[in-house]
Amino acid sequence: MDIVSPILEKAGASYVINKLIDAATGYVQDQYYWKTDLQGELQNLGRLLPQIQAVVDFAEPRLTMYESSNPALIKWLWQFRNGIDEAEDVLDDLEYIELEKKANSDKSRLSRRVDASVKAAKRLLKFDDVLGRLRACVKNLNTFASDVQNFLALVTQTVGIGTGQMRYYHSSRITNPLPVLSFKGREDEKGKIIQYLLGESVEKSEMWINESVHCLPLVAIGGMGKTVLAKQVFHHFENVKKKHFDIKIWVCDSLPDLNASSLIKKILEYQTGGSESGPLERLPVKLQKILHSKRFLLVLDDVWDDNNQTEWEKLCAPLVYSQKGSWIILTTRLRSVAKMISKVIRSTMEPMILRGLSNDECRSLLYEHAFSGEDPNKFPLLKEIGEEIVEKLKGVPLLAKSIGGALNSKLEADHWTSISRSELWQMPIDSKYEFNPVLTLSYVMLPPRLKRCFSYCSIFPQDYQFKKQKLVCMWVAADLIYKDELEDGLDEEDIANRCFDILCNKSFFDVHTYSRSLSRSQMLFCQRYSLYDFKEDFYTMHDMLNGLACHVSRYECCRIVHDTPSHILDNNVIRHIYVTGSHAQLHDLAKIVSKLKHLRTLWINYHGDPQKLDDCIRYACKSSRRIREVLVALRPPPTIRELYIRHYSGARLAPWMDTPSLSRLEVLQLDSCTSWEELPPLWKLPCLKFVRLNGMEAIRSLGCHFSNKMDIHFPVLENLVFYDLPLWEEWNGADDYIWFPHLKRFEIHDCPRLKKIPDLPLSIEKLHMRNLGLEALPRSYMCSNGSRTFGGFKPMMSLESLDIYKCPGIVQIGSIGEEDDNLLPSSLKELGLGGILVEHKYLASYLQGLISLTNLSLSCSRGMTSLPLANELEHLTKLQRLNIWRGEALTSPGDLYIIKSLKHLDIYNCPKFLSEVESQEFFKDKTRKHAVSSSSVFDHSTSNKAASILPSSLEYLYFTNSDISQESLGRCLHGLTSLERLDISGCHHLVSLPNIEYLHNLIALQILDISDCKELCELESLTTLTSLRELHIERCPKLLAITFSTLQNPATKTKQGATNIKKGTLPSLEKIEIDNIFYLPILPILERLNTISIQNQKDNLLVPQEREEWLLQYRESLEVLKLKRMPHLQSLLASLESFSSLKALTIYSAPELKSLPRMPASLEQLTISGCSAKLKKRCQENIGPDWSNINHIPDINIETDEEDKNEGD
Repeated sequence: MDIVSPILEKAGASYVINKLIDAATGYVQDQYYWKTDLQGELQNLGRLLPQIQAVVDFAEPRLTMYESSNPALIKWLWQFRNGIDEAEDVLDDLEYIELEKKANSDKSRLSRRVDASVKAAKRLLKFDDVLGRLRACVKNLNTFASDVQNFLALVTQTVGIGTGQMRYYHSSRITNPLPVLSFKGREDEKGKIIQYLLGESVEKSEMWINESVHCLPLVAIGGMGKTVLAKQVFHHFENVKKKHFDIKIWVCDSLPDLNASSLIKKILEYQTGGSESGPLERLPVKLQKILHSKRFLLVLDDVWDDNNQTEWEKLCAPLVYSQKGSWIILTTRLRSVAKMISKVIRSTMEPMILRGLSNDECRSLLYEHAFSGEDPNKFPLLKEIGEEIVEKLKGVPLLAKSIGGALNSKLEADHWTSISRSELWQMPIDSKYEFNPVLTLSYVMLPPRLKRCFSYCSIFPQDYQFKKQKLVCMWVAADLIYKDELEDGLDEEDIANRCFDILCNKSFFDVHTYSRSLSRSQMLFCQRYSLYDFKEDFYTMHDMLNGLACHVSRYECCRIVHDTPSHILDNNVIRHIYVTGSHAQLHDLAKIVSKLKHLRTLWINYHGDPQKLDDCIRYACKSSRRIREVLVALRPPPTIRELYIRHYSGARLAPWMDTPSLSRLEVLQLDSCTSWEELPPLWKLPCLKFVRLNGMEAIRSLGCHFSNKMDIHFPVLENLVFYDLPLWEEWNGADDYIWFPHLKRFEIHDCPRLKKIPDLPLSIEKLHMRNLGLEALPRSYMCSNGSRTFGGFKPMMSLESLDIYKCPGIVQIGSIGEEDDNLLPSSLKELGLGGILVEHKYLASYLQGLISLTNLSLSCSRGMTSLPLANELEHLTKLQRLNIWRGEALTSPGDLYIIKSLKHLDIYNCPKFLSEVESQEFFKDKTRKHAVSSSSVFDHSTSNKAASILPSSLEYLYFTNSDISQESLGRCLHGLTSLERLDISGCHHLVSLPNIEYLHNLIALQILDISDCKELCELESLTTLTSLRELHIERCPKLLAITFSTLQNPATKTKQGATNIKKGTLPSLEKIEIDNIFYLPILPILERLNTISIQNQKDNLLVPQEREEWLLQYRESLEVLKLKRMPHLQSLLASLESFSSLKALTIYSAPELKSLPRMPASLEQLTISGCSAKLKKRCQENIGPDWSNINHIPDINIETDEEDKNEGD
């Protein structure tokens, strides 16, 4: 067992001890008694330090195999670790004292003398608590250090691993990120499983007796790739054959005893995306209702229970109500588990047994991780050693990846040889923690802090989905990250991010990407603005690596799932605990927690083992009448570092929440504690770095009334977040004390009654203030030479993000003075301003000097008529995104053309914007400016219309709720050769698209979206857009009316036209989305059209002949047809069968659709949602009259309107 890394290797024990020696010497240098008393012990500690480090360095890689042969050494190491912890606590106190000294330097000379005399008297009389703890700490460390002599000879006699050359590397080889890893060695199995699930190759003799649900168990030893194979199959049906299964669910069990209710709860939560809080006995009924007549794919990963047939029957009972063709894929290490589920569902299908990879496949996987982008042929000697290792891997892919990561640490023969010849290859599987000891080789190669970070992850359940940023913050808060001398320029979070990336590179984590579930409004937003990046990465750890983490951290980390926590007392050095249990178990835990003096982290989940640990509550138990009793009983030790309280319904604090009990607290989050009326004096906590308060609806005041005016409040706080405190009126002492001198991030939203916040330090990096009642902005302050100096925002040279919105009491930032006097710091990258702040006379001053600005968002004041001019914008050379909102009086674009870096421009609710551009005076002035601008490209031979209004770098342009005219829009679009997307919405004065002379240079335009333009009646110039790929037209009633009139009487044409533009073509157009089928005939020839989406067709009973004729010309190219919200549609195209390329037909909300015609042979997917029960009956398999028209389609999903509502419920 590698026990040293979690014990001592915090950048080496020497780091803490040397720091302690320096701090202790400085603290007692003016105290004769204490100095002489401690001097000898400090010197002795420094003298023994090299020997201590030698014992640690030598013993570390060897203890994995020989822990039992060195019990005295193990005991000594733990005792010394406890001494190191105590030293760190004393160092925290000494650092706080130094901060206090700096604050006290502002006091009067007489006051300082009095304070110094009192402290000196305390030390002389031995009343100084810090000195007492310091002396005890040094004495304890000396006692343990003196024992190091007993182990020098013992350790040097210990037999090494392999050749004895094994060691970790503090500075790992710098490698490129791993390439996208291929799926190696299981292609045949994957293809066979997919065929099974599609019903293409399963013989009747192999099928289950049960007609609806089939099951395929995947059985293999750990690390053989069962889960990876199952995920490959699962992803195939998520991304390729998306519609074959109506429902796809993945859950992991991992527990030795199957709990049907818990597993059904997980299944429901995966399917619904929410938390299931109802009675457990009703969950099977709910699952049965969801699965009724649906074809599902359920993956049960890592199942162990082969004995409890009753629980298996409870689990399987709701599954049999599904549609025929449903499948369960089960992964397990035990054949007996496969037999159990076969018995319950009456299966005769044999499990698929996964064998080892071939040597070629194993070699490929090993080298992919070991060389990480390097050419293996450059290392012939390493390839020879690699062949030895490949033989020992025995085809286990997990070992290939992990050992590859270990080899990657150093591409040298000695290092590879030491791994190849390690005795760990001969050791059996660990029976308690279920991991292969060979994996330890990848662990012992890690630098010390990477070991600490990895072992900390053992508190998380198997298959937990890690979020990188969340885990990084936890590592920092748990005090696992230490800097070395080469990292002085980085903060702890930067280092922790680097640690995470290295662990991923070495295959301790597997990365996955999934798209977040979005609400309907979010989905509409994404569709409108082409935001297809709503994806998140999450990370998982293989269960064998989780077992390794549990093994190496078992003295520090404890995970309790439905067990009695009493066994924690067997280990009084436990530091991190995760608990899932009942109310009674939490009471048992409460009796124990206060005795764990080294505890750093406690996670409590009251509602059962969650799929996502976000559902856990740290120090909170929801929905309990005895909630305060439990909270009071869970008194943590004074070493607690993180505290989360969520949904606490009590109004009073627990007694232990006074500041002395939380003196080591670093992270505090209070969320939705709606009745909480007051807070403890959190500002006194010396170690607090992160505070977040959200939804504290009863809080009326924060801060302190009685304190020394030069006290520092929140002395080391870096992140402060307040959301939704509607009654908060007063920040007591905001002007009287020094607040958060190291603050980096301050966000405060939705506190409309708050009138004052404290001044801010120069360290601030992010400041967001929204919906506040502030009467003035905070000042910046700087402490120097015993005094504070105040200023505006300009000195805040660390500030990168500033957002001020809906703060009506703030009318100005700083003082508008000389033209060259910048009001905001040049470091700003993101700036958002709203209301009266955004007036022309102020805006130019705010923007002055912002050479790093990339994002600018302005919600204009009522009187603002123009955006800034060239001399006020030309320095914004990095600006990429500009949002202009609510400019009711805004008429002129100013000189936006000068910003050559701008890519995204969004104009929202600016009805008069660009109304000036049609005037000759405007264009004469614009032409003159272009002519004299050395940075603009301008052809003087062209007319005045050629002067650009917007920069040619624009890629996305949005006009929403504007009165822009055809001519103004055209002049605005001139020269936009990089424009990729144009959205025009709510522009009610727009009669037609701009003329060809304006549109011909939109050579990059791919998406055009036109909606809610009531006067639009002409699209003649559309054919100019030769690069257009997508066209969206919705809610343009006059265009529709004129089109309909022209089609009804071709000889008649209105004054406004509605020209039939079929003369031209749109050669690149692939997709059109329209809300009325009558738009179709006026569209030009579309040579590459493959997707048509029509929605909200309210009036037509069938597809009119003219529209059918238009559609028929694309019957050989059309691949996707979508008909949405068709309340009166009664029949489809009679000629639909002739559409020979059609692959997908989707119909949403067509309750009057009576029947289906013969579908084309090419169709692969038919989806009808919101139809009548009569239509569904007509399509019933084998017996419905329309079944013969659709029975050749592989993927059919037909749901009635009532079924859709039930599913939504």
